[in-house]
This record gives sequence, structure tokens and C-alpha cells, in this order.
Amino acid sequence: MSRHPLVSVIIPCYNGASYIRQALESISAQTYQQLEILVLDDGSTDGSYSVITECSRQDDRIKVIRHERNEKLIATLNKGIELAQGKYIARMDADDIALPDRIEKQVTFMEAHPEAGICGTFMAVFDEQGRRRKSRLPVTPGRIKAYLFTACAFFHPTVMIRREILCRWELRYEQQYYRAEDHALWLHVTERAEGANLPVVLLKYRLLADSETRQAERDREARRKVLMQIHQLALSKIGIALSPEEQLLYSCSMVRMDIELAKHKPVRELIGLYKKILTAASRSGYVNVKYLGQYLAVRFIAFLYYSGQFRKPRHLLDALRSDYFYTGVYLFIREKRAY
Repeated sequence: MSRHPLVSVIIPCYNGASYIRQALESISAQTYQQLEILVLDDGSTDGSYSVITECSRQDDRIKVIRHERNEKLIATLNKGIELAQGKYIARMDADDIALPDRIEKQVTFMEAHPEAGICGTFMAVFDEQGRRRKSRLPVTPGRIKAYLFTACAFFHPTVMIRREILCRWELRYEQQYYRAEDHALWLHVTERAEGANLPVVLLKYRLLADSETRQAERDREARRKVLMQIHQLALSKIGIALSPEEQLLYSCSMVRMDIELAKHKPVRELIGLYKKILTAASRSGYVNVKYLGQYLAVRFIAFLYYSGQFRKPRHLLDALRSDYFYTGVYLFIREKRAY
């Protein structure tokens, strides 16, 4: 690499004393060394600040920002963006572990692809019982843009963002999308620049019982309302606004745990809704209709199965008459085989 642009690594921390040292050591040991490491201690009460301060004495690239009181994640992340000086901003959580060449691989990609505004990676998820699994997402810009209409297309702690994109368009995390704030930001970023995921594991993601992700799963009603807003935002990019009933059906069909709420809906109603969305997508030219149709087909199969509609002859017959059924089954089988 001929040039070595500065990378600002933003690490929010709230009561992460048990893991923050390991996270910081993994960033300090990166093969790419042109870093500023912004650690924002958000009013921790468990000794996190002492651990962070000790680490900063061992690596002067670590800059400690302390909140006297807990300002919550979104405000903390936005403060990190404001303080960042790097050409690129890399995200990292206080309980995760970056593989040694994570930053180097992402900077190399971003420097070679000036059209890219954001670059994520695959990750290895592990829990407190030592169980592990590999997690991956779409890789190419077209597929990522389409996937964002159904679910988040980047693993938040793996991303590297071109800071100029955030500054030029004044893009920040928004409180109204709390616990899906990253999904909303990626929708805004990919409207203005391309996105990519490196198809290699570059981060170990620690799944804790009290993590933000687990808390969001427990508070399903609040999470559902936020996801409906996210889907409204996505669909607005193709110039379509759904009725409240349509919006609920669409959003419930995207999430396994919410399908139960829409199980009384006829399959043909979901087919009609997806067709309406794909028609608008085709008209707008904003997103690849083929890819969006594939992701909707996969969600169609999930809806058919988890709603129990496949047990009802009339609904099953409607499903069998739809291209979504055959495309969804094919893609589901192909995805399973890929693992």
C-alpha cells in the first residue's frame, strides 16, 4: 500500500470492563498501524474507565473520552463521528475481537474502490458457552442495496465508512431508529455511494445475554415499530408508501418472530403486496429488481412455513401458483448447501 490514510476506530463502552482490554489489544495489534482509537466510556460504573486509561498508557493512539453520565449508544456513536479525524471510520464494540489484518484488508479495498462508501466483513459469532458460527451477508453493491429492503446488510461492528460521505451529507445515527440505527444509516449511505462486504471473517463477535441485540429481541413490540419505520424508509427510496395494514404485513413477513402476528393474512395478499413493491422498484430504477425479488421470495417461504399456511390447502395452492414459491425454495436450498 503506497499511502497510509488515517483510520479512526470508534469504540463505545458501557460497563465493559470484562472485555474491553481484549478488544483494545486486538485493535492495537493490527497490521495496519495508522490509527486513532477513540474509546468513548459512556458513564461506566464497573471500572471500565480505569482499564481503558491503563491501555491508553501502553498505546498513545488510544484516546479516551469519558461521559460523566450515561448518554446512551446513539449519542455516543455520533460524538465519535464528530471527533474522528481519519479518512475512514471503523466501528468496533467493546466486547469484540478484531482479527489482526482486519483494518489493512478494509483500507486496501476502500483505497482501490473510491466508489465505495462503506465496507463490512463476515464475522464469527461466539457465545458464553463457547458455541461458534460463521455469519455472512450479501457481498456486492447491487445485492446489498436490495437486501437492505428486507434486513440489515452489514454487521455493525465490522464496518468501515468513508468519513467524507458522512460529513458531506451530514449523515448520523438517528434516535428514532434506536436498536436499528445502523440499518437506517446504511440506507442513507448506500443511496449516495456503493456498499460492499469482504467475504472473509475479520471479526469475532461476542454474543452476551445482556447485549443490545438480546435486549431488542426481548422487547419485540418496540423492535417491531422501529423495523416498520426502517422498512418505510427503504420503500420511500422507490417512491412507494404502504397503508398501515400493508406496512404491518410487509414488516412482519421480514422477521420470523413477528410472522405470528400476520398468520391470519391470506397468502395471496402477501403475493399482491410483494408484486406492488417490485412494480414500484422497477419503475424507480433505484434497486436491482431481480435481487429484491429473490430476497422477497426467501421471506415468502419463511412466511408460508412459520405462519402455518402451508398446512391449509387453499393457501398452499395459491403459493404453488406463485413464482415466489419456486424461487424461494431454490434459494433456500442453495444457501443451506453453501454452508
